[in-house]
Amino acid sequence: MAFAKRYVLLLLLTFIPANAQKSTVSLQNSDQIQAAQFNDTAKKKLAPNYPYLAQFIVDRFNLQSNTGIGLDIGGGPGDLTIELCKRATSMYWIVADINPYYAHYFYERTIEYNLNDRATFIKADVHSLPFRDNYADVVVSRGSVQFWQDKEKAFTEILRVLKPGGAAMIGRGFSENLPLETAKAIRGHQGGKMPRYKPAETARELELILQKLNVNDYEIQLPHAEQNEVSYGFWILFKNPAVN
Repeated sequence: MAFAKRYVLLLLLTFIPANAQKSTVSLQNSDQIQAAQFNDTAKKKLAPNYPYLAQFIVDRFNLQSNTGIGLDIGGGPGDLTIELCKRATSMYWIVADINPYYAHYFYERTIEYNLNDRATFIKADVHSLPFRDNYADVVVSRGSVQFWQDKEKAFTEILRVLKPGGAAMIGRGFSENLPLETAKAIRGHQGGKMPRYKPAETARELELILQKLNVNDYEIQLPHAEQNEVSYGFWILFKNPAVN
């Protein structure tokens, strides 16, 4: 059977133009490299951030004893999801990322922490999420919004899959409960460079999108914005309008 599958694959490749084959292989290699590089970054430079962010999300949305489904969009190797699983122990969590090569790293972690039955990875594009309407109770996303090509479409999809009254937290950087010294250390490991965007302006851009989509229950957070030496980024928290 394995030989038959390889033979079919060989036949398919035979009829694919050589330039298309090279393009596909190049794209795969790029995705693999990106996944490996960010997995290394997440495990080393960004590692102290995830427990604090997960705790903030769980506390803010009262997920300690909740059941339901949580989506981590653009979750990469799933470091945030693993921390959420540890704290919201009655929920099922899904990493939805467009790069399938993150799955390997994510499942290594679920095995390590015995979370195979409580979390999974799905290849997904935020602009066309493979979930039915009103599917998720919570949606989170850290550090992927800047890659969304059409933010309005992405937010439309998030609202579609989010249950009425369901909560979401989208943004970049650190949650407000991360100690300042830890934030400084993380930025130091990143080379001490400040983000190349203005958190308040980006948050305002997302705020206007939510208003356009008739979402009125939202909050913008610019944690420790008064700190000039380290950027905590921005977050926008919102709830899907309940259907009357």
